[in-house]
Amino acid sequence: MALSGVGTMVWVVAVVLSAAVMVSEARSLLQDPCNPCFSADGSSQICCTGGRQCGPLTSAGLPTCSSAGGPSCNPCYSADGSSSICCNGPDAQCGPQLASGAPTCVPVVAPKVIIDTDFNTIGDDGQVVAMAAQLYAQGVIDILGLTVATGNAWLDQELVEILKAVERLGIATRVGVYAGAAEPFPHTFANYTEEVALFGDAIDYVGAYATPPPSASDLVPPPDGFASATQPKAMNAVDFIIEQVKKYPGEVTILEIAPAENVANAILKDPSIVPLVKQVVTQGGQMYVGGNSYRDVAEFNWWFAPDAARTVLRSGIPAYIIPLDATNKIPLTLDTYTEIATHEPATIITELYRNAFAAFFGPGPPPYPLFVFDTLALAYLVDPSLATDVRTLYICEYGLRRRIRKGAGVPGGFPRAGECEDVQGDLQSGRRPVQRPVRRPADPPSPGAFCAMILRLL
Repeated sequence: MALSGVGTMVWVVAVVLSAAVMVSEARSLLQDPCNPCFSADGSSQICCTGGRQCGPLTSAGLPTCSSAGGPSCNPCYSADGSSSICCNGPDAQCGPQLASGAPTCVPVVAPKVIIDTDFNTIGDDGQVVAMAAQLYAQGVIDILGLTVATGNAWLDQELVEILKAVERLGIATRVGVYAGAAEPFPHTFANYTEEVALFGDAIDYVGAYATPPPSASDLVPPPDGFASATQPKAMNAVDFIIEQVKKYPGEVTILEIAPAENVANAILKDPSIVPLVKQVVTQGGQMYVGGNSYRDVAEFNWWFAPDAARTVLRSGIPAYIIPLDATNKIPLTLDTYTEIATHEPATIITELYRNAFAAFFGPGPPPYPLFVFDTLALAYLVDPSLATDVRTLYICEYGLRRRIRKGAGVPGGFPRAGECEDVQGDLQSGRRPVQRPVRRPADPPSPGAFCAMILRLL
């Protein structure tokens, strides 16, 4: 929410989630894959879990599950109590009884969601999509589409992995994949190399920027191979976001678990969508803790595309932010890993999960905490009551001292380099200025050049 006054401010909601509840739900979703069963006309579906198969369609063409196993029934009874029906899946609530006294179910309107992701097969983004696919089959959320932007890897590699994922999860024919930003602007790969020249090599995660953009021959298939037939949709991610927001005004939630270039570009291309977006729920930024990217002064998603994050947060769209302050409280434990990895019967998801993290949880203590990151954003979207600590914070656009302004001359219009370092920490990390100076190269540039580069990076 934009506020008036000196300098641009944004409303940030920092969320701390209940670790026990979140881990429990994650286990359930990763371990117990949904078997979606559809109505005769394909307009509705139910989720047959617990190894159950699709049962015969009712006389009205509605889907059923076989009776063995599965979750308990949500019974809705007739007026005299002599009969009942189970209202599960998309028909999850008891409706009004008919004139004859017979029970009915009424559909729950699932929130419409666009997932904007820098996808990886079974990292945090891959886990989000696996869980979201099951929630979609259960009728808990309605996934309008998956939009992809460079972040954890380069766009082409992410597309290779997500196209296989939608086939693996059984949603390829119902949930489209839309290619988006191949590179953020102005924080491009070339710009990052200049950043390294100024501030030194990375000491933490830089995602795609660890290597130059790949050629087609460099693309690596997922462990279970390339997608057999699925291709990205012809429409690009930006146009898809605009189309869906206008189609469903006030209904679309954007689950932002990538650098925000796709959403920012949609806002810049068509600002009329801003009041039509229901909300953005995002994992990004940090408030009082250290960063997890490059020189450890910023959270990865916001460091990778800081201009995009600023555009989205300044737009006026309600933004609910799960920062590192929250994610750092919920590390993946050996007990949780073991419970998921050894689940019986095994599924392709549990096998991928086991193989991906087996070395990390090998002999000896883990080398560092392994946090779940993006999955917390999905948890909050589905159940905001999981938030146990919600804070409203304000971030200044140009730093606390406000001595940097757009259009300032070089070098005379810039503040001293030391002040510029403070502003760099404030802008890039979304928190108060860093308390220690950013390390400079052995032969630092002039103060004017130093600050000019910071403005260009941001």
